[in-house]
Amino acid sequence: MLITKVRFIHIVLIILCMVISYPLFSSEIDQFTDREKYQDSALDFTKILNQYTNSLIQQGVNNFNEKNQQNKLTLSELHQKVAFEIYMATAGTGIDKYDFLNPSKINLPYSLLFKTAQGSLQKWVKREENNRYWIYTDNNIYSNTYPDAFNINVTIKVGGEFIGSDKVDHFFDQGYAYFVKSDFGLSDWQAKRYGRDSEYSWFGMAAGGVFSFADLRANWGGY
Repeated sequence: MLITKVRFIHIVLIILCMVISYPLFSSEIDQFTDREKYQDSALDFTKILNQYTNSLIQQGVNNFNEKNQQNKLTLSELHQKVAFEIYMATAGTGIDKYDFLNPSKINLPYSLLFKTAQGSLQKWVKREENNRYWIYTDNNIYSNTYPDAFNINVTIKVGGEFIGSDKVDHFFDQGYAYFVKSDFGLSDWQAKRYGRDSEYSWFGMAAGGVFSFADLRANWGGY
């Protein structure tokens, strides 16, 4: 039996909603379950993370310089373009470069739509070469929220605190999204509202059932 065009569209929409709503890309850490097993022995990742992060920021600045040697920019334009290049170096993905996702003023990151990929910095944190800094508790308070196979976030010790590896992405990815949504730093209120709404939707409640104030703090720090 042939599927009508309308029915086919309905099926596609249902599948799309399932993919978006299911927490395939959600991840939360539990810093309390079995913490006594690692809190005094966990290796601090701060120095190495700082060094690698600074190299990516420098890469973004170099990319900006290469592209804009002949351009006369206002201070605002300079801030916008440098911010985008740093975002691309630390948290961006290839899809961010396509014009159909960009607003008229400046490149709009994929994070403003649906973040379904980790940025380069978070991917690096979770590379095997850094696994001695990871802490992972497979039987944690989120185990019943979604399958462990999809909760691939790890805990790392940075500055004496235990944080999720996703926080570096929130800092650079959502921090840049705050910059865009605030009209490039002109409205802190708009940035905060966007962050709150994102935690109620695909970055939080709608995806994994968790509203994370730690995510919001990382977003704000990046902004």
